[in-house]
Amino acid sequence: NAINGSSSAKVPAEVAALWLPGCLPNLKDRIAVEQYLLQLKAHAEFDLPETKRRLWEVVEGGGYFAQEAATLLLRIERLPDPVWALDSRVQRVGFDNVRPAEQNVWIVANWFTFPIHTSGFDRFSVSYEANHLMRTMDALSVIGAKQTSDCLREWALLFGSEWPQDQYKRGEMVDEQSLKPAETWESIVERFHCTENVDLLNLKYQLSCADQFERTNSKS
Repeated sequence: NAINGSSSAKVPAEVAALWLPGCLPNLKDRIAVEQYLLQLKAHAEFDLPETKRRLWEVVEGGGYFAQEAATLLLRIERLPDPVWALDSRVQRVGFDNVRPAEQNVWIVANWFTFPIHTSGFDRFSVSYEANHLMRTMDALSVIGAKQTSDCLREWALLFGSEWPQDQYKRGEMVDEQSLKPAETWESIVERFHCTENVDLLNLKYQLSCADQFERTNSKS
């Protein structure tokens, strides 16, 4: 099975459907949604189309576990993880040789969300990944994270009217001018009322452009 591995159980889809609740749980109820996703994982063995339909309901509804539901859909469709598996493909064939949608997802994951999650915004500002800030902002807009792209454009002005593409130059500016990139970013996000979940938007974009991605061999 696409989520749980192979199963010898054979249950008609119309019978298995009776095991699921009749409607979507309250997406603000963390425990209820967590239990619902566990039910859907099990249900995928008997009725994959219905599982996908319900997972999309969770994704579109937002709230708790929307990102996890999108990740499960990614696995069902055998699409590559945006950070690790897709990066392996980019490293293997070269960035210029992958499709436009692959490039956009890879840029957002590897030049924006992953470095920020792992090192924070202060380190991001002086990282190699931030050398490509202009392309990152374009990719963010493409995947639907327009607010985040606008905030990033505003944040970049902290370093002057023209973005310094050299990470060492940015490091010198941070030290010499006592810049506080993380604090500035937080204040801009608050001022713009930006609440976008970029990781979720990236997954949704990838799912919407599934035909532009190489399918993985594993279904587990």
